[in-house]
Amino acid sequence: MNNILSRSNTTKEVLSRIRTDIILRVFKNGEPIRELALSEQYGVSRSAVRNALLVLEQESLIRTLDNGTKVVSCIEPEDIQNLYDLREHIELTSIKQLFSLPNKDFTPIMEVTSRIASSPGLDVTEILEIDAQFHRSIIVCCRNKALLQAWETMIGVMQSIFHLNMTQSREYEEWFLQSFYDRHTRLFTTLLGPPEESIRQFAQHIEDAREISAKAIAQVLKSSKQ
Repeated sequence: MNNILSRSNTTKEVLSRIRTDIILRVFKNGEPIRELALSEQYGVSRSAVRNALLVLEQESLIRTLDNGTKVVSCIEPEDIQNLYDLREHIELTSIKQLFSLPNKDFTPIMEVTSRIASSPGLDVTEILEIDAQFHRSIIVCCRNKALLQAWETMIGVMQSIFHLNMTQSREYEEWFLQSFYDRHTRLFTTLLGPPEESIRQFAQHIEDAREISAKAIAQVLKSSKQ
């Protein structure tokens, strides 16, 4: 596989590539990771790699030892459970706070929902980006900066794992693309009704995503041991 990226690639693209390789265990757990080596491996500047590593450390995919060495921290099955426990807390708390606001402003959610209406025909990467924006918009509407900050630190990992699952299962990819509009339009509609039903629907949506992500990581672990 050709690892070289165009020099014009942004830090975001380099970040996505390194993140995916860590999730796929191209890098082994505990393996030292260095700017210069990555710069040469991916054919990008050291500054782009440095910026990517800062984000990866925030995402807990890289950790710094006491001696300053950065090492890989691969995703384990329990990490998926912790990740989705956090996601569930963030989203359901956001919904509860949104319903408690005296003057609700659904504008950010409605703007993303309008993009969902045009989702048929978009590729997987574009759909996953809209998906992330939809869930983020709910947190924006509840006006809780702490929840939004927590969300930003985990969304990249969740998107990468979901994209991985698409590559593992063509059948799932087709279902995801075909059902995306209906599922997310239904979620938006629940925000206009009783809070209990909205919370129930979002909780189930998150549990479905948890199961899918857990299967994707289990498959990666199985492949890495063969």
